Amino acid sequence: MVSNELYLDWLKSLKVGDEVVYTFRGIITIDKVKKITPKGLIRLKSGESVDIFGMRILPSTYDDSFLIEPLTPEIDERVAKMTMARKLEKYPFYLLSKEQLEKIIEIVEGVEE
Repeated sequence: MVSNELYLDWLKSLKVGDEVVYTFRGIITIDKVKKITPKGLIRLKSGESVDIFGMRILPSTYDDSFLIEPLTPEIDERVAKMTMARKLEKYPFYLLSKEQLEKIIEIVEGVEE
């Protein structure tokens, strides 16, 4: 993590609509800045808030592990992959044909090497 001063400068530079990475209890999501109040409170679309001037994090459910940070291409890709993996976990593979399942197995086995 960067120094508090650099982090505070980044928070102050945020604008409505900016995408940020929102981490809560180890779950990483992409969120958007919904509003910045005159008193320096950054509200995210998810409902969480960060106080720019006091650098206090004010989640709706308090937890030390709440964090917002810049969205990088690496984090964007990781979140997209996690989202796709969760979707696959819920997919009813029994609906696919044998040939379709064989192609999926071929892809997965190629990754394991």
